[in-house]
Amino acid sequence: MQLFLLKLKIHRLTNWEYWPMWALYLPLLPYYIYLSIKAKSFGFFNAVNPSIYSGGMGLEKKSDVNKITPSQFLATSFLIVKTNVLPNFTQLLSEHQLTFPIIAKPNIGCRGNFVKKINSLPELQAYHDSIKVDYLIEELINYKNEVGIFYCRMPNEVDGKITGIVLKKGVEVIGNGTSTIGELISKSYRYYYQYDSLFKNNEHLKNTILEKDKLMELSAIGNHARGATFYDITNQCTPNLTKVIDDISKKIPDFYYGRYDIKFNTWKEFEQGKNYKIIEINGAGSEPTHMYDPNHTFVFAIKEYSKHWQMMYEVAKQNHKKGFQYFSIKECRAMLAENEIYYNKLR
Repeated sequence: MQLFLLKLKIHRLTNWEYWPMWALYLPLLPYYIYLSIKAKSFGFFNAVNPSIYSGGMGLEKKSDVNKITPSQFLATSFLIVKTNVLPNFTQLLSEHQLTFPIIAKPNIGCRGNFVKKINSLPELQAYHDSIKVDYLIEELINYKNEVGIFYCRMPNEVDGKITGIVLKKGVEVIGNGTSTIGELISKSYRYYYQYDSLFKNNEHLKNTILEKDKLMELSAIGNHARGATFYDITNQCTPNLTKVIDDISKKIPDFYYGRYDIKFNTWKEFEQGKNYKIIEINGAGSEPTHMYDPNHTFVFAIKEYSKHWQMMYEVAKQNHKKGFQYFSIKECRAMLAENEIYYNKLR
């Protein structure tokens, strides 16, 4: 076991996708400062998507973004304002035509924290008791594929473009006919630190032995911090897919830059604009998550982030000329302070 833990530490040290956030953002800081000097504002991001608070750089509410997005594209969801009074969940679910299992997630995102699949009323009541912030209850989309699609459209241009596509795979294990699922997870470099959370509500699976080559999905939540694997499939972008995403984006007021997280059935149907649902829209604070492909280097990630920040700056500059405002230094400080307070509630 000690040898495995040593190898695990070496693996995480030599694979940048596991490094802490500051290790990625620190080398990028000088470039952001450079763009801010050019824009004459550290808060230029606010003009990127004028219809979204802070352009989507932070503290934007998912419920507000959903309001400006045509409902036919979205997973059905509704907001729960956190109080000490337990809502009538049975009535609310009935009103929105939702049944278990469902997804619950904070109304302001925090890298996947508190995103949870809920299977029953007691689980939902326990979730409500444990969370300290407002949250969304959302339908569970059962389409088997999930992607993150990065989109950008310059305000002075008619059509936008897809700048990155990431295919997300949740926590999956393949049986060998002899090891238990618990053993397979405990020997995985990627999933080792997810062990407790994976079996928290699935204790019975821990000692289950999978047949040889049988695949089992333990978590469908496509979040990198929760153990999901990201694959760069940008090369699968087609004109038809670009048109689907471009058409959606043009129906969202003043949305120019960000990432769609989408579940869909098949590529063919998706390119025809059929059988897909948006589960989240991220704005200026979006990461080009295709960079997290295990085959990509740290240098690739820095270049990809810099390229997207350059696009963000160009979008903001054009919108600023149209009268949309940047954040002042005071507003930037206030947002950072409020961010810290909010994230502390989720820890």
